Amino acid sequence: MTEPPVASNAAFASLDDLRTVLSHIDDGVTVQDASGSLVFANDAAARLSGFASADEMLAADISTLIAAFEMADEEGNHLALSDLPGRQALAGRDTPPLVVRSRIRGTDQERYSRLAARRVMGPDGRIQYVVNTFHDITDLKRNEASLAFVADAASTLATSLDYSETLQRVSQLAVPSMADWCVVDIGEPGSPRERVAVWHRDPEKRALAEELQRRYPPAPPGPEALELLRRGEPSVMDITHEMLEQGAVAAGHGPDYLEMMHILDPHQVLYMPLTIADRVIGSIMFLSAESGRRFGDSDLAYARLLARPAALAVENAKLYHSLEEAVRVRDGFLQMAAHELLTPITVVRGYAQALARTVARRMPDVGEDGMLTIEATRLTDSIQRMGAGTERLARLSHDLLDLARIQRGTIDLATEPTDIGAIARDVTEAALLQQDEGRYARNVLIDVVLPEELIIGDWDPVRLEQVFYNVIDNAVKYSPAGGRMQIEVAATSEGARISVTDEGLGIPPDMLDTIFQPFQRASNVSSEGFPGFGMGLSICREIVERHGGRISAASEGPGSGTQILIELPRSTDGATDHIVHDEASQSDS
Repeated sequence: MTEPPVASNAAFASLDDLRTVLSHIDDGVTVQDASGSLVFANDAAARLSGFASADEMLAADISTLIAAFEMADEEGNHLALSDLPGRQALAGRDTPPLVVRSRIRGTDQERYSRLAARRVMGPDGRIQYVVNTFHDITDLKRNEASLAFVADAASTLATSLDYSETLQRVSQLAVPSMADWCVVDIGEPGSPRERVAVWHRDPEKRALAEELQRRYPPAPPGPEALELLRRGEPSVMDITHEMLEQGAVAAGHGPDYLEMMHILDPHQVLYMPLTIADRVIGSIMFLSAESGRRFGDSDLAYARLLARPAALAVENAKLYHSLEEAVRVRDGFLQMAAHELLTPITVVRGYAQALARTVARRMPDVGEDGMLTIEATRLTDSIQRMGAGTERLARLSHDLLDLARIQRGTIDLATEPTDIGAIARDVTEAALLQQDEGRYARNVLIDVVLPEELIIGDWDPVRLEQVFYNVIDNAVKYSPAGGRMQIEVAATSEGARISVTDEGLGIPPDMLDTIFQPFQRASNVSSEGFPGFGMGLSICREIVERHGGRISAASEGPGSGTQILIELPRSTDGATDHIVHDEASQSDS
């Protein structure tokens, strides 16, 4: 091998000393002779070119060396061997430094280098050597890409209120700028999580990752990751095959899961929690795989920059959809309210107008004593109908006021020693009387089973009467003509248990809890055209829970009837600590 000339310098005793110096610099240095053959390379050049040592690099054929790489410029345009600064210099042309993206064929390991070349002229004025320098700027380019990704992601997060769609787009931007594989989960630590986005740089592996998502729900994080999540701290963890196998066993996944994970072959994960006001609402996982990328401090910094707008996007989207739902519920409530309030108003107004017309027609028959005779049956019926209408209006008004108090936290209990059996008996007798007076569209047989002994508890009799009335009213209203319902009151070791069972419409299984939420009604109730606000049971739940009890519904589905079960402790001590007593609220009772 022809040795490159070395200028006389007292600092270097030999050519070996110069080689030693060059081997200790981070930039790659190679020297070509006039024919283009490689005559010198330092260790950095060998490392950047994928060789174990400079000697191994020098032993390689130049054509083999070049063929081992795919080269492109910064924009990804293919570069030929003749485009490189060294070849341009050998051709006698001066070229500026060039940023080259190089990838060893058959791998995904991509590096960026800033290549420069200088000619060394011989005594005859001809090119004797060309010195090439390689400055590795891979980390710089990755940082640029990561920063651009964070900027693009933040912009994307601000453009949509569909956080699932937005986070899917963010995961696409993250690959390959930040990682080979990106996964986004939404859910608080310890609770079920929703996988809203998954993306992989390799289309085939992306399909595999999506299949993995479909077949296997996100596994709960391990103790270490869970603690980091709770603290909202990002972390970087290496992933080994042993860890994958342990995770598969812990999650109860079979060999198919493990085979898919081995194909995806993650090497390292950067785990970034998404937090709002110190509350963790999800996480973004950046995974490195075939590229061999290692996450560093700069990656953690960029992940932190992304986490804040991502968490805000999720929270804002949820708030927006909650607001949309609230507006939808409000609009539905206003429609129901208008209908429900107009119905008794129409009844009262209709009968009042009918009585007024009757009186007007009979005015000529008024005697000297000013007395007017009206048919007793008609008068009684009109008065009863108007009374029922005004009672309905009064109850609707009280329900609206109670809901307002519940939302303000000012609904109060006035507890006193109370016999629960007496309340059940009185409300049932009132329901039977109203049934006789034609309040309901159909008559229902009502059985009452009361205990022989008194069941006395520290309860609010007025509020519990309200609970009984709402539950019994629903049971009668939704029962078929001639149907049977049963009210049973029994003593328990803690207090009392009340059940109201009917043979009516029943409740869809997925709505057994929904019916206790404000303005919510079972879907079959609405479809059958039964009037109502959906307020009564939500008020009942609030009253029962403020007594320290619980209320629940059981039904085998539409058409199978319903059972409402109420359990009350004898004392509300400790159960009403959260009640806000507001004397001003008493005035609107």
